[in-house]
Amino acid sequence: MNKNKINKVIILLILFVLFNFLLTSCSAEKNYETLTFFFDGVPDPNAKPSLTDSNKTTKEQNLKQYVKSEEIFTHPPYGDRACENCHDAKSANRLNASEPGLCYQCHDDFSKNLRYVHGPIASGYCTQCHEPHQGKYKNLLIRDGQKLCYYCHEKNDVLENENHTGIEDTKCWDCHDPHGSNEKHFLK
Repeated sequence: MNKNKINKVIILLILFVLFNFLLTSCSAEKNYETLTFFFDGVPDPNAKPSLTDSNKTTKEQNLKQYVKSEEIFTHPPYGDRACENCHDAKSANRLNASEPGLCYQCHDDFSKNLRYVHGPIASGYCTQCHEPHQGKYKNLLIRDGQKLCYYCHEKNDVLENENHTGIEDTKCWDCHDPHGSNEKHFLK
């Protein structure tokens, strides 16, 4: 076969794959069938979510306690595969809105009634502390216990405060509201 024929076959094959992909990309199942024909390791859209996976429910459903399954906490829209609650499938799965507006579509904006608001809340970054899909810790926290707070707050500075003497492994939110409070230092 000469080079021109080989190039034409390759171009036609690429066009066929792209055309097939475009035709089936609206359906996760069809897209999965097409992609698995050409590639190994394509995640099954019907498989149960796991921590390695990188949301249309009512407000009441979203506000129910996070589902705990096999030591993994799942945000209800993600667990229900209601991705369109937060993502626009027609726009490369971009978010429908930015934080915190997206979160406030289902969760109350409690910061409106607080005199003191914690930095991540004030700046609108819920995902500084919370996983948007699923995680290992209750309330979809990105870290557990004091590790969450010490990620931003210097541990030595915190422990220098006389009120923190002997706190050991006490969770910071036992005394402080991590979102904000009407009391200084977010005290409960």
